[in-house]
Amino acid sequence: MQYNSHHLYRFLNACEGNWRNAVFIKCSVCPFSEHLCPGYLLTADTEGRPLLYSVEKFCRLIGETVSKDECIGEISGHAFEQLYRRWLLWETSSSKYCAILQMAQKSERSIHNT
Repeated sequence: MQYNSHHLYRFLNACEGNWRNAVFIKCSVCPFSEHLCPGYLLTADTEGRPLLYSVEKFCRLIGETVSKDECIGEISGHAFEQLYRRWLLWETSSSKYCAILQMAQKSERSIHNT
């Protein structure tokens, strides 16, 4: 649980304590799996790098429902990948897997390793 709380703290700190200050990433078409994920919340860390949090995990941890309409904005998963395509080239390990999922998992691991 400490692992999740550190990642949650980092994310909420970047959102100024409120998930509504994040951008909702909507995954409407997924070429990587049969089912769609419930989306991701996007904010930036202190250096401007994207910081992602799975909506499903976030809701489970905070016990609250996240509504994309309450976020400061919405972007498609494809648009996120296009916007950050050069950065994702260096930060993801494979183009065969979802870049957003890879980044969310990498964010979680980096908290665990610090």
